[in-house]
Amino acid sequence: MPFEHLEHILNLVGVGEPHITFLKGGQWGPERTIGVFKGGAWTLYTDGTFLFQPPLVADVRDDLYPIQGTCTLVNGILEFQGMQQSESGTASSALDGTMKMRYGTVCLDVIHTVASSMQQIVRVTQMLSSKLIVEDQPAPFSIAGFYIPLVYSIVLAGNVDGNTFGPLNGSLKLLPPGRADSNPFRLELTTEYTRSTGSLFWTSFLQYLHGQGLQCSKITICEDDQVILETLENVNPVSPSWFTTQVVPAIGQIMQGVTGEQGQLAISPRAEHLSGTIHAKGTSDLGQNSIYQAQILGQILNVRV
Repeated sequence: MPFEHLEHILNLVGVGEPHITFLKGGQWGPERTIGVFKGGAWTLYTDGTFLFQPPLVADVRDDLYPIQGTCTLVNGILEFQGMQQSESGTASSALDGTMKMRYGTVCLDVIHTVASSMQQIVRVTQMLSSKLIVEDQPAPFSIAGFYIPLVYSIVLAGNVDGNTFGPLNGSLKLLPPGRADSNPFRLELTTEYTRSTGSLFWTSFLQYLHGQGLQCSKITICEDDQVILETLENVNPVSPSWFTTQVVPAIGQIMQGVTGEQGQLAISPRAEHLSGTIHAKGTSDLGQNSIYQAQILGQILNVRV
């Protein structure tokens, strides 16, 4: 039996701020990685499997978490490996590490790999506790009749530069704002397929180190509770951004990334459902104009009462 001393399911939670060491790839998003593990939940099962679930407010792709895997106890050290892959097979997240259980204290040492259009590998060390610790976790709050944090599973369908796309699966998250964010909350929309015609990433705030960041778009809550995310004169290539297929002279038809320069994302949260529209303009990697239009339909994934 893999767990000689584990007769029942063991639940652990990440305590305090984890230590992050970048091993490979860009050193972007340390706050994002910290948010994945701080307050993250580990469930160890007696059949030699485990489940890792980041906190609800973590800035992660819903198709790459939670991560499931196997674990084995070797000389008092729990060794584990797990991976979660997107349905398209173009992105994945993985964990490979150990837990040392000594005198009631669990020390986590894990390699966390995230691969999509770019790859990042980091080493994370952290203390885990079997007691639920909610310190420093943002409390849910209500805006316009709905509670935050809130996550929707969405489907996008539309047209970009004359090319029809969809349905594309994705997620839309309403999250607590960062310390440097003047918006009432943070909105983030991500499609599952990150490099296909119509795939889109749009966040109201890009979070950097130590809570700093860049406000990419302004959020307005209308009298009818419609939420409008708007950007004007944007030059940031990350958000909003999308992929399009265009004909380039002397090259032919190729896929290009687009920096969204101006646009509006409007959503209407209604009970457990959501609908909305996207209209945006931008410039592709090779300097061509791009026009993006889409309809959004969503189903709530979590309900706070």
